[in-house]
Order: sequence, then C-alpha cells, then structure tokens
Amino acid sequence: MENFITNLFAHPTIALVAVIGACAAWAVTAIAIQSRLARVARLELELKRQMLDKGLSATEIEHVLRISPEAIAEESYHFSGEEDLDKGTLVKLLSDHEYSGADIERILQAYAVPAHAANTVSARIGRAKAVEGMVENERPADQIIQMLHAFHAEPAVNPGFAPDAIQSIRS
Repeated sequence: MENFITNLFAHPTIALVAVIGACAAWAVTAIAIQSRLARVARLELELKRQMLDKGLSATEIEHVLRISPEAIAEESYHFSGEEDLDKGTLVKLLSDHEYSGADIERILQAYAVPAHAANTVSARIGRAKAVEGMVENERPADQIIQMLHAFHAEPAVNPGFAPDAIQSIRS
C-alpha cells in the first residue's frame, strides 16, 4: 500500500487524473439527481394541470399528491409470526379483497394450528404468506382452506421403512 501511495505522488499525472475523475463522477451524480428532481416536478405540475382541467377540487388534488410510493408500500400486508396478529392481518387482507364474512370465518378456522402441525414463527409466516399469495391470485375460499389443510396434514409414513426396518438395515 505504501508503494502505491509513493508511486501515486511520484507521477503527478496519475494523481491529477484521479482527482479529475473523482470530480467528474461527483458532477455527473449531482447532475443526474437534479435532472430527476426537475423531471418529477414537471410531471407533478402536468398532473396538477390535468386534475384542474377535469374540475377536481383542491382537497381532491391534495389527496392525490399526498399518495406516494412509500404510502402504497405501507398498504402491503406484513406478517410477524404471532398467530393473533397475523390473523388480524389476514382479516384485513381478505376484507380488502372482498371475501364474505362466512368465508373469512372458515379460512380463520382452517388457519388455526393443530397440535401435531409445525407451529414455529417461520411456519406461521409461511402459512400466512401462502394465504396472501392465493388471495392475490383470486383463489376462492375453498381452495385456500384446502391449502391450509395441506399445511396441517401429518406427514405420510412410508410403510416400507418402518423404524424396525431401519434398525435392521443399520446393524
């Protein structure tokens, strides 16, 4: 490392090129940022103009302008792995997608974890995400319930490999 720095200052043209390159990179970045800000401002101005032409009130225009990508991202559903919180999130998800109260009740009953099923945080999040995926793909409640039952199913035992047979193979 010491040789690099010594060689860098031994040849001033290399140092000069490095400084100019860094300044050029900074300038290009600054120009790109300012250009993007100007483009966003132009688009926002055009949107306001179009909304005024359509006769929207100032309150409606303000509401539209307050909606941002961050606000839209916040509307997504976050699952924590805590069963009660996730059930609440699932109710919101199902309600937002206009499932009936009876369907929501049936799905929540199927969502409950039986004693033999995996009930870890990751398993609960996995089930909730699976329900979310099916809801977003507009699957009916019966298919969601069927999927939840598959999550809770006991693993099938292969009759050809009973524990006694495994022990006899090992010995």
